[in-house]
Amino acid sequence: QAQTQTRQDKMAEKKKVSMVMLLFYLVMWYVLNVQYNLYNKKILNAFPFPASASLVQLGAGVFYVLPQWILGLGGRKLPSTIPISLLLTVAICHGAGHFATVIS
Repeated sequence: QAQTQTRQDKMAEKKKVSMVMLLFYLVMWYVLNVQYNLYNKKILNAFPFPASASLVQLGAGVFYVLPQWILGLGGRKLPSTIPISLLLTVAICHGAGHFATVIS
């Protein structure tokens, strides 16, 4: 019975840690999102072309992610089994969402 209690204590501790980490991630997402939006406002005040700014930001992301995919860094692999049409659909939706974020 002592083992069961110890196991339950460990599980309760893991649950607490998971909740704290979730709260940390949510707070950090909010803080970083606010900073990102403020940064975009500064960019658009100096360069009032949201489509171009959005395209440059997404392009920079491609140059960051593509070498990771090619080299297999971080356990990421090129998605070879997923149809290109599906990836293109997700990419278009992501790009549209990013553009909407930049102009907001």
